[in-house]
Amino acid sequence: MKLSALLLGGIATFVGAQTAAPYTDVKSGITFQAYQHTTGYFLGIALPDDPTGNTDFIVTIGGKGTGWSGASLAGPMKNALLVLAWPNSNAVVSSFRKTA
Repeated sequence: MKLSALLLGGIATFVGAQTAAPYTDVKSGITFQAYQHTTGYFLGIALPDDPTGNTDFIVTIGGKGTGWSGASLAGPMKNALLVLAWPNSNAVVSSFRKTA
């Protein structure tokens, strides 16, 4: 419960007035709570049904255009977990990073 409150609280700070809406990924069938900006950028998180003792979660991130996409899961980028993705040839590279 604490993990989901922390993650969703951080994302709510990030997106401001945006509200989450369910988004189901066509390939995996996973349903995310997703935030989408008018520019096409989106961020979604799927948390376990029973979070007791479980700290796993799945993130989907994307946008239109070229370059990288990223989000801080704690609002400010300092001392936070970051989710990043960028194109590399015909593949997408993703990374979780913790800032200091």
